[in-house]
Amino acid sequence: MLKYLCATIFTMGVICSCTRIEGDGVLVKAMRSSSSFSEVDSRGEFEVYLYYADSCKVEVECESNILQYIVTKFVRNKLVVDKKNNVLIANNMPIKVYASTPSLKFAELSGSGRMVVDELHSGNLTLSLSGSGEIIYKDSVECESLTMDISGSGKINAPYVKSGQTNIDIDGSGVCTVDSISSEKLDIDIDGSGGINLSGRCDYVDLRIAGTGKLEASDLLTKRYDIRVNGSGCAYINVSNELNIIVNGSGNIYYLGYPKITMTGSGNGGLINMNP
Repeated sequence: MLKYLCATIFTMGVICSCTRIEGDGVLVKAMRSSSSFSEVDSRGEFEVYLYYADSCKVEVECESNILQYIVTKFVRNKLVVDKKNNVLIANNMPIKVYASTPSLKFAELSGSGRMVVDELHSGNLTLSLSGSGEIIYKDSVECESLTMDISGSGKINAPYVKSGQTNIDIDGSGVCTVDSISSEKLDIDIDGSGGINLSGRCDYVDLRIAGTGKLEASDLLTKRYDIRVNGSGCAYINVSNELNIIVNGSGNIYYLGYPKITMTGSGNGGLINMNP
């Protein structure tokens, strides 16, 4: 009890020590000094828009009396978007950051903010989302290797992805949706109650479910699946050639197609044929 009381007093002290800044309703834009970057780290309730361009630029749009408290700094090759310490911002309009770069390799969003990624063509790209925020691909994504990582209740949405190797990792209640994907290999980890929704084509999927999560991939035409289920989660899949399953939990696999099937494990989960 004393521990919780001390924690409450500490939290109240931190809040009381913050300066509260309420937005004045006057919208302004300001160009920030910029350095070369290929990584972005957004920390807070910002709307960050990422674009491809020949040079690196950063611009902030917010209410005039808030502008000075929005921090854009460069740590090695990374653009960090944050607010000044000991400031509580009560904005009436969204705080937007527009950033352009000729090369994007890593983007991270923490908190309840929003990140919008314009059409991009990259070598290796990693998107990491922690918290309740949202990452949106505005247009198509084409790269050699793509990793999408969600920890928390956030969402990642993409209309089209083309990648040689695609990795999707859900740890929590987050959701990842790709309307159309074309990938040679897809590596999926669902650890928690989150979900993944996929349509398109893929040669090979390696799926691991350890929790109550769900994969909805009935419209993802796949040649081969390797699946390991260690929880009560489920998967809806479409596979044509080969399906290998190890079930050590109570989760079910619902499948379309007529693959060669190998099923082992000590769990009581089931394999359910959904063919008409």
